[in-house]
Amino acid sequence: MMFTLSEKILGRDWLIGLIIGIILIISTYSWLQPLEQIAYDWSIRQMNRHANDKIVVVAIDEKSLAQLGDWPWSRSVLAQMIDLLGPYSQVIGTSLGLAQAQTHPGQLYLDELATFYTHSKSLNVLHEQLAQLDTLIDKVKRIRTRYAKDKKYIKKLDKFYNNSVLLSELPDTLTTLQDKLQAARVDLDSDLRLANSFKQADQVILGMPFMFEGEARLAPTLPNYVQKQCIKVIRAPFDNLGKIAQPPLGVNAMPPLPILGKSVSGIGHFNLLDARHLPLVVKYQQSYFPSLPLLLAAKSLGYDANNIEIRLTKGISLGELQINTDSALYLRPFFYQDTQQSSFRVDSYIDVLLGRIPATQYQDKIVLIGITAPHETVLHSTPLGEMPSVLVLAHTLSSLLNQDFFRVPNWALGLQTSAFILVVAYLGFLLPTLKRPYAVMVLTSST
Repeated sequence: MMFTLSEKILGRDWLIGLIIGIILIISTYSWLQPLEQIAYDWSIRQMNRHANDKIVVVAIDEKSLAQLGDWPWSRSVLAQMIDLLGPYSQVIGTSLGLAQAQTHPGQLYLDELATFYTHSKSLNVLHEQLAQLDTLIDKVKRIRTRYAKDKKYIKKLDKFYNNSVLLSELPDTLTTLQDKLQAARVDLDSDLRLANSFKQADQVILGMPFMFEGEARLAPTLPNYVQKQCIKVIRAPFDNLGKIAQPPLGVNAMPPLPILGKSVSGIGHFNLLDARHLPLVVKYQQSYFPSLPLLLAAKSLGYDANNIEIRLTKGISLGELQINTDSALYLRPFFYQDTQQSSFRVDSYIDVLLGRIPATQYQDKIVLIGITAPHETVLHSTPLGEMPSVLVLAHTLSSLLNQDFFRVPNWALGLQTSAFILVVAYLGFLLPTLKRPYAVMVLTSST
């Protein structure tokens, strides 16, 4: 029996072809991201570019943990490193968690002693009473008497008083005790110690994680020392009449301690949900905040957050440096491969701390401090294999400074969608018109 083309199309074969096409599209979309990742990873491994040699990593590695003890260390140890690097490095960056206060057990007892000393009635009036006693002794010395015995006792009292520790040592001893108590409190207050080091260096940038939609629901107001880091210059495209694409929306954040956040030169968000696809900007409420690698790049070029300009849907300007991103201001960084384990110079924390590596070697360097010991940090998947956060930060920062990054065109998704629509049309309308052997061959090759 002969069938016309229209009958074939409207027959059962058409419906089967359409169902197969829809299944293929759904499965292809689910495969789209891995295929794109495969292409990205393959491209990275085929290219040979040099990492920025200004970037150096000081690693909290197994060797350092073996000598300095388990993590976390006292922040005084981090303060020592900042003190060493500060006079030489151009900028210091770290994404170490500094959101919670760190209290030494002995600090509580010293606080109690200091509080007792400050509020002790006896000690508070002691200096005043010594002054009164000094006045009384002076008055006694001026008494005129006819009796030799009285004169003898007055002279003896004056001599005793002048030679007594009450006058010569006690006031100084109490002042020294107070000073030593305060110094001991400062030594054990590692947060205060670190804050002082940050202020002295005046070139430290901290990382701060944001939580995004689906992770949290609150949107509390950020402290002033974080809000001042927001980007001021935002330019929207005039030729886009529809909804303008926005960077990821943060709904909560974990800012560093106030004493630390107020002591640094900058605070940038640092979230590694996907090391291959990083947001350079996060929107929080109505403000835009730069990422840690973006702020580090700015600082190394002599800029700060005030010099960063956002061009929504297009990219970011940093002085003369133009950073092309996707429409949501995400960056696909370049990862630099080498015959060695890392393309960057990586020094052990303990070697720098003990002077085995002179601090002068970090002259005008961008120093990144982070954990590389596998059991103390999360390892992230990259085109070059798994690596710790601090090395992902190094690769991303180098990508920005060298302008080595990948950008997926905005029209790519539309092109893919159009291609899938053609596949559906082909499977739904043209495939049923082919003879069965040819149709099976085409369908097999398509899937």
